[in-house]
Amino acid sequence: MRGEKPHAAGPRFGPAGVPPECSGILDALPFVKGEGLSAFEMEFVQGVKMGPELAGKIGKLAGDLEILLSCHAPYWINCCALEEVKINRSVHHLKDCVDVGQALGDPRFVIVFHPGFYLGQSSAESGKKVMSTMQRVVDVIREKGLRNVVLGMETTGKQSQFGTLDEILGVCSQMDFSVPAVDFAHLHARGRGCMRTEDDYLAVFEKIERKLGATAARGVHCHFSELNFDPVKGNERNHVPIGSASPPSPDFMPLAKVIVKNGLSPVLICESPLQDKDALKMKAIVEEADAAAKK
Repeated sequence: MRGEKPHAAGPRFGPAGVPPECSGILDALPFVKGEGLSAFEMEFVQGVKMGPELAGKIGKLAGDLEILLSCHAPYWINCCALEEVKINRSVHHLKDCVDVGQALGDPRFVIVFHPGFYLGQSSAESGKKVMSTMQRVVDVIREKGLRNVVLGMETTGKQSQFGTLDEILGVCSQMDFSVPAVDFAHLHARGRGCMRTEDDYLAVFEKIERKLGATAARGVHCHFSELNFDPVKGNERNHVPIGSASPPSPDFMPLAKVIVKNGLSPVLICESPLQDKDALKMKAIVEEADAAAKK
């Protein structure tokens, strides 16, 4: 990946959720466009409460504004659950997100979700459950004839959760309509502060490229924020604004340099409490890194 020419599209930046100045998604999209952002992640973490009519309006507006949409599925999804009723509920919630993606008509709609908890099961056992659960949703995507909707398995921030980068890539390499959703703060917490240098970040993209190919690595869907975490147990605690800690944890600048030097075009969704404001800060850091690289 080192030394390759920049990709013409470039990275996209956006917030996770509606900024406090806005009354809803239809209000938020032109607002973030005016700020200079080009991605937006809809937060369905407390349930999918969007019908096809509203989704159609949002999809058209996002298309007109050239904003790439994604969503975060409900928090209580657990594809590794021991009880069949919880598996069925997880499938139901993901299907609801698929319905939104269909109504949006967006060119590429990533449904980000946390795969689940081990609950005493091994990584291999959990992975098999995740795949069998996801397959039921993939079957729906196929039946609907959709080509724009993909399931974005998020790297998770706690030791009790299925969702290391290796686990996610292992599933994605075997499952159609699935992509990794790389949360760098979660990788940092779970790795007890492991995301420090350019090489640390580059290794993530190179691992994705080896497993899923160059296209998947270049355009990967990402989350970023700084966070508080337990450095002993390796568990996330809470997200914090970018630049609020000294030194930053994790630091965005090394990631920005990797993006610029390798011509990457990720979608970077900011999950900090400051949402769009920190997304703009991330964009400015990448622009700073780009300007420095051209000197």
